[in-house]
Amino acid sequence: MLGKLLKYEVRATGRTFLPLFAVLFLFTVINKIFFIIQPHNFSLPQGISMTVYVITLIGIFVATLLITIQRFYKNLLGDEGYLMFTLPVRPWQLITSKLIVSALWSVVSCIVAVCSIMVMAIGLDDLRDFPAAWRFIWQNMDKWFGLSPLAFFIELVLLMLAGLALSILVVYLSIALGHQLNSKKLLGSFGAFLVVTTAIQTVTMVGISLLPHIGHWLDRGFGFYRWMNTLSVDTVAHMGMWFGIAYEVFFSAVCFFGTNYLLTKRLNLE
Repeated sequence: MLGKLLKYEVRATGRTFLPLFAVLFLFTVINKIFFIIQPHNFSLPQGISMTVYVITLIGIFVATLLITIQRFYKNLLGDEGYLMFTLPVRPWQLITSKLIVSALWSVVSCIVAVCSIMVMAIGLDDLRDFPAAWRFIWQNMDKWFGLSPLAFFIELVLLMLAGLALSILVVYLSIALGHQLNSKKLLGSFGAFLVVTTAIQTVTMVGISLLPHIGHWLDRGFGFYRWMNTLSVDTVAHMGMWFGIAYEVFFSAVCFFGTNYLLTKRLNLE
């Protein structure tokens, strides 16, 4: 059933994103042609084309944010919620489908935007040289930074995906908390967002302030600092990446289970 929810969600959101991507691609090509034909002159048609390009580029990221909010708010906690919660699915499946599709479009939007900007900013010769330059960086990363390029790339991707999931789930939890009110649910959701983000930041700052004390305690009992001094820079860097991933996964789980609890035990569609 989760697969069917994902398919439905992709179709519903694709109606907005695919036309935006098509418009961005079209004006990327048009502006690139202008740059090739008139590299030093800036005509009125080129100015109009560039304006539409920038507006479309910004619109893609605004649409990503708005659709993330709208699909959860309207589809689950608005009038459509009466239908969605009669389906033979559990609330966690509804949350998961929204999360996966929102994350998917966020990643695709970033890839599309980066590729478009690269095409606009880089010349044809640079584009041909780009694979060789990337291969050179990949092959020398271990020598320059003491990091395995494959391991670092995997960890970086996981860290970014965990951070993306956390940002989406914070929005979901805030909306679910706001809907515990009988009126002014949007205002309540915004207030809940401020509370949730402040709580996460507070816990983070308290945890950071306690790290030296935890380190001293571990050092007295287990020789923690002496053990750390035996580690290579490569190992410490990878440990830091995995610590960041664990941090984001932990808070993502808190937000996910909190949202699931509110939609399961305290659903309010009034």
